[in-house]
Amino acid sequence: MSLPIRAKLTIWYTALVAVSLVTFGAILYIALSKSLTTSIDNRLLSLTNMVSKAVFKPGTLALPQDFDIFLEHFFGIKVSGNFIQLLDKQGKIIFTSSTLGKSHIPLYNTTYQHAINGGITYETIYGIEKYPTRVITFPLLENGRVIAILQIGDPLQESTVVINALFYVLVVVIPFAVMLGSVVGWFFVKQAISPVDEITRMARRIEAGSLNERLNVS
Repeated sequence: MSLPIRAKLTIWYTALVAVSLVTFGAILYIALSKSLTTSIDNRLLSLTNMVSKAVFKPGTLALPQDFDIFLEHFFGIKVSGNFIQLLDKQGKIIFTSSTLGKSHIPLYNTTYQHAINGGITYETIYGIEKYPTRVITFPLLENGRVIAILQIGDPLQESTVVINALFYVLVVVIPFAVMLGSVVGWFFVKQAISPVDEITRMARRIEAGSLNERLNVS
């Protein structure tokens, strides 16, 4: 059974609204995610540069106890809420910040190899705590040679909450907007094709034998 033209046009209009809203929502979600990630990465790189300059002395990797507190009190480098981990060039952990507790930041083989070759790696790691953690792995160089690897992690609690909030808003708003759009679309389609309906009804009456019909043109 063929659908009336009004129903077809409404369906097409609703589908167009739905596709447009979903596309907009996806672009907004991805753009916000990338923007937050880029901002966090830039902050991690800045913090890593400050920490490496404050702690690294050529020829030694000795670090004081509660080094993260030492950084904040004596160098003004605020690392509270971040995870700090220092490893030797073999990947053995030398130091972990008090914020890590009994945990540690995983050093995956690909990340390790990249660091040994002098490269910086950004990655999102799960399992350190409740929320995922954005981690920078940064090689410490002396005379062009890697002598240690510094890792700093930033728990993504705030950004995860923001992204999840946006997701739930989109999940609620988009279906509501599509339903509203379908109602509005039905109304506009009805207004747009009402002259066509009138012509169709008149043609049927003429076909049935009523030759006195006139089309009301206004």
